[in-house]
Amino acid sequence: MAEFNPELGDNRSLNSTLERNIVKKVAKKNSCYKCRYYEVTWDEAAPHGCNYFNFKGKYLPSLQLKKITGAKVCIAFELRV
Repeated sequence: MAEFNPELGDNRSLNSTLERNIVKKVAKKNSCYKCRYYEVTWDEAAPHGCNYFNFKGKYLPSLQLKKITGAKVCIAFELRV
């Protein structure tokens, strides 16, 4: 992985590292990956989806809901069997 180079002003690798860390932390608390409504989409721009709320996005649905509603836990979470 490329490192951050302040001379070039390229922080893509830094952003992707931060995004991965955020996803890991959320997955431990309220795991979309373990939810029956979570889906992986074929859309590269929006790889994460929620069938309960009927949307897809770049980030995990639980992250998007937290940003929009401020809720700490997703109300739609049901353990995948």
